[in-house]
Amino acid sequence: MATYEEIYGKRVKEFDSDPTLDSSYEGQVWYNTGDGVLKSVVSFSAFISGGSLNTQRSQVAGAGTKTSALAIGGTQPSSTAPSRTNGNKTESYNGLAYTNETDCPLYKRQGSGLGTQTAALFFGGYDDPQGYEATSAEFDGTNWTSGGSYPSDISNGSGGGAGTLTAGWNAGGYNGSTNLNTTYEYNGSSWTAGGDIGWSAANMTNWGPLTAGMSGGGSGPPSVDNFAFYDGTSWTNQTPLSQIAQQNGQAGTQSNAILFGGQMTTAYNSVCIEWDGSAWATNPASLATRRSSGASCGVSTSINDGFMSGGDLSETTVYSATEEFNKSINTITKGAWSSGGVLNTGRLIYGGAGYKESGLVAGGFTSPPAAVRDETEEYNGTTWSEQNNIGTARYENWHVGVQTASLFFGGSYPGGTTGATEEYDGSSWSEQNDLGTARFTLAGAGTQTAGLAFGGQTPPGVVGNTEEYDGTSWSEQNDMSTARRYLMGFGIQTAAVACGGGFPSAVTTTEEYNGSSWTTGGALSTAKQRGAAGGIETDGLTFGGGVSPPSPHAVVEGYDGTSWSNFPSTANSKFNTGGGSTTTSTGAYMCGGRPGYVTSTEEFTGTTETVASKTLTTS
Repeated sequence: MATYEEIYGKRVKEFDSDPTLDSSYEGQVWYNTGDGVLKSVVSFSAFISGGSLNTQRSQVAGAGTKTSALAIGGTQPSSTAPSRTNGNKTESYNGLAYTNETDCPLYKRQGSGLGTQTAALFFGGYDDPQGYEATSAEFDGTNWTSGGSYPSDISNGSGGGAGTLTAGWNAGGYNGSTNLNTTYEYNGSSWTAGGDIGWSAANMTNWGPLTAGMSGGGSGPPSVDNFAFYDGTSWTNQTPLSQIAQQNGQAGTQSNAILFGGQMTTAYNSVCIEWDGSAWATNPASLATRRSSGASCGVSTSINDGFMSGGDLSETTVYSATEEFNKSINTITKGAWSSGGVLNTGRLIYGGAGYKESGLVAGGFTSPPAAVRDETEEYNGTTWSEQNNIGTARYENWHVGVQTASLFFGGSYPGGTTGATEEYDGSSWSEQNDLGTARFTLAGAGTQTAGLAFGGQTPPGVVGNTEEYDGTSWSEQNDMSTARRYLMGFGIQTAAVACGGGFPSAVTTTEEYNGSSWTTGGALSTAKQRGAAGGIETDGLTFGGGVSPPSPHAVVEGYDGTSWSNFPSTANSKFNTGGGSTTTSTGAYMCGGRPGYVTSTEEFTGTTETVASKTLTTS
């Protein structure tokens, strides 16, 4: 028998503990003398939880990939007019969370999708009460327009369409009376006939580009396990699927593909099967929730594009959850909010600085009894602890910096508005020069020695004043373009972001500051005010808040320096909350706020990928 050295030209290394792993260790073998175990880094498959649909539904069409997807149409459970209940809903997915988009002009369930998130086609399906339809609509990432009608009324389920908007295709389907074997190709405006596939069925799963397509399974009677390749002209039968299948999720190419979920061997299933270029076998990964008719890929270049959102187990059991397929050497944990420590004093409308492992809050307001607070608390990532009080009790202020060097400014108290500024050194507070314009409900950014204050309200009205702090005093700068109060801010003095706020209603407005002037940035997806924010200009978050009290929400949005996108929601809906992050979005925390005068804390952790080793055994 050949040795490892003879095969690979290297010896098995010995370590007294596992090395720090990265991708270079893939396929390598080592012996851990500390625990007497032979190990290697090998790829493995898993489905991981992603962001849920905002509207739970089944019989929903999909487009794009797991990091840039669309979910279109569908139906909610036990609806008396299924396609008329959210059959026009469109949501986009960024790999973390779904965002509501412009509603489709068509109301359908059992429709099919193809293409990408910004160039998709939604076609066929069932419109209650009209029945099966040939109509289609195209989506450009923002708006819907009419597309070319399919040559016949048709339904082919969630996995029907494949390819791109200008080179799309569909095989099989059901026209209301007959299962079909036809193939049609879409050129961006109209459909033309292609080569017929070798069997007639509805609910076929189609995937791959027009000239290298695949189709498998489908419902009859009888349901089938057929599998074939398409070259843009004709079909070639391949080794059958390892199970009868229909209404599946799908991803991959003719050399490596997967089918998962759906109905396999006539039952709703969580199984994933994988094609290696010549045969099908059961993949070790399986969906956490067995289901059928969820949104899945519209285009795919790899099995790692695979996802399923929504779907159903029955007419009354419909899901919103997303699961994403991953085959790699990495263990992936998706970004999410988690519960943290409890404040000693529940409060609202106050300042928060630092980040989730080293937070700082001060001031605020509580009731009953109504009281303006001066308490300071520090956070170590687990618990909050009381510290020395601020010098001037107040609320509706802003707070920047880190736990050992923060800046606290502005605010109000019964009967007055203040421009008071205080610095914290990790132990005690010291009075500094006041803001040039005393105000409350303002926002800010920066550090203790390079701070920025903007917006807010003075006794006469709302202002757009901007001031910079140099560690000693404040100086007036160019005003914001839009004066507002209850806004949120993050970043540094020379690269800051102001978002949301309002007067009197909440707005989606975003402005960016470059150290001298403000320019318009990307608009928030959801108008909000009275929230919190943190991060840097190219990786920031805003969380908490609401359209207007008492309407708090759990919506979280992330900013990349150009545009906002939805992030995983917080567990609790709050406004008038505190928190922040002086680092990137992954350092964010949210604590206190309303409804009530809560003490809870939530912490955000971004998506992580960790190389994992496997213990080698003889089994």
